[in-house]
Amino acid sequence: MIKKMGHKEVILVFVIFVLVMLAGCSADEDKSKQVKQIMAPQQVVQMDSSTAHQQSPPLPARNDAGEIAVEVNGIKMTKGELDKLVEKEISRMQSQIPAGQVEEARIQLRKKVIDDFVNLTLLKNEIAAKGITVGDSEISSVIDKMKAGMPQGKTFAELLRQHNIELSELREEIATNIKIEKLIAQEAAGDSKVTDKEIESFFHANKNLFTKPESVHARHILIATDKKDTQKSRADKRTRAEEIRKRLVAGEDFAELAAKSSDCPSKQNGGDLGTFTRGQMVKPFEDAAFSQAPNAIGPVVETDFGYHIIQVLEHNAPQAIKLNAETKRQIAEFLQQKKRQEAFEKLIKRLKAAADIVITG
Repeated sequence: MIKKMGHKEVILVFVIFVLVMLAGCSADEDKSKQVKQIMAPQQVVQMDSSTAHQQSPPLPARNDAGEIAVEVNGIKMTKGELDKLVEKEISRMQSQIPAGQVEEARIQLRKKVIDDFVNLTLLKNEIAAKGITVGDSEISSVIDKMKAGMPQGKTFAELLRQHNIELSELREEIATNIKIEKLIAQEAAGDSKVTDKEIESFFHANKNLFTKPESVHARHILIATDKKDTQKSRADKRTRAEEIRKRLVAGEDFAELAAKSSDCPSKQNGGDLGTFTRGQMVKPFEDAAFSQAPNAIGPVVETDFGYHIIQVLEHNAPQAIKLNAETKRQIAEFLQQKKRQEAFEKLIKRLKAAADIVITG
């Protein structure tokens, strides 16, 4: 029989996944994103946070806290326990929830916590029935990878404190996650291998995913403006930008002038902004950069940041990616992940069909 779940347990499995993603992001951020991840972290509540409030109104006290909210094969969660989990998440996410939408967030979170409780209970029952185990070395290996992939300037201990998780809890939940992975692997056995034919079919059916977009490598000098500028001060700054442009056209060194005159942090690199694609820069800047001839000193461009003098160093046309060894590896990983997701969904469906589930929360 599975032990009764504590107040943290349902949320923790999701949090551990987020922790792994956070710890690994710095190491993976330069990898190619030709294939979109099919099992991206779930968003508990996704809302526009532009009008986020600072404090969520508390849930009114209820008289039925001891009543059962959900029961799965005899394993129960009370309405009081459910409320505590939901309110903990509301508190954690309060800066992301717009004013006036707290109750909507509660409804969504309540449903998600119940769904997670059902799924996790069913999975743990199945793991116990099949005798799936995990060794200490497997758990330590995951933790070592998390530590190795920590973002620069952040320690592993800080990450645990940030998510209010003890190391012992982390190890326990990593063990649960590994067992679930093993269970899914068993469920997908025989169907998880990706063939060359499947890889080629996916590549030819999704050519749009295998194209390097048009890009520009450019540098600039910025004469920054401010909302407090008067009409005269803005005109003076425009004149200054025009004078710098004339000096560049006359042959002065761009990097040296950028270092001396630019108001952009890129001045430390001679104004170099690196390579970027459409949609990454403000529209007037983008339009100018993508229309200029390479090496030319373009006309002064005005944006909300101020006045820019732009030089395009390289303009790269869209380029189709070939089906090489690296592309095949990425497609194979994506399709394997997709098959694991499908196996997971089949497993949950089968377990739910055979389970005794009562939801009253």
